[in-house]
Amino acid sequence: PAAFIGSPAAQAFKAMEGYVNATGGIHGRPIRMTVLDDQTNPQVAVQLVNALAAKHVAVFIGPMATASCNAVVGLIAHGPVAYCVSPFINPPPGSYMFVQGGSPSDGSVATLRYLKERGLRRVAMLDATDATGQALDRAVEAALSYPEFRTMQLVSHLHFAPQDVSVAAQVAQIKAANPQALISWNLGSAFGTVAHGLHEAGL
Repeated sequence: PAAFIGSPAAQAFKAMEGYVNATGGIHGRPIRMTVLDDQTNPQVAVQLVNALAAKHVAVFIGPMATASCNAVVGLIAHGPVAYCVSPFINPPPGSYMFVQGGSPSDGSVATLRYLKERGLRRVAMLDATDATGQALDRAVEAALSYPEFRTMQLVSHLHFAPQDVSVAAQVAQIKAANPQALISWNLGSAFGTVAHGLHEAGL
């Protein structure tokens, strides 16, 4: 499911490897990027990280998906260093896992402020049931409890499975709730499903 992120990322890392080595390496030493495929499967990610730890790898970039990052964070309490590409996890203090981007909480507050400043108070949410969707659900619900958003209302909060090919039923309920804005933080084919459903419903 995350191949649309993983494939171009792998190509970029191999291109970086070629450039760095062609320009003298790092302190004169060449680098080698090894790309492993966890198939967006947390169980496979655990197997791969255990194998990397057994080889005493110092650092790795990944996993790409929230569920896989959550699955491996406990395995690296004493290293190696991991750079999770998903911003939707909160590694424990002192963890060897680092996360890119802002937190879901920060993103939720920024999103709600953007909507509020434009006079949009009635909000709906439509998220997938995967780990990313769950993290975003919690973050938006927490942000809505802040005093600055007391005038805002979550009028519809619905979900769908990432592999669903239609969200027509959910979109119909959202349309009936008459929101002024829809928050739907999904990636890849799941976002395409949502966009298609909104278009078909005339939203």
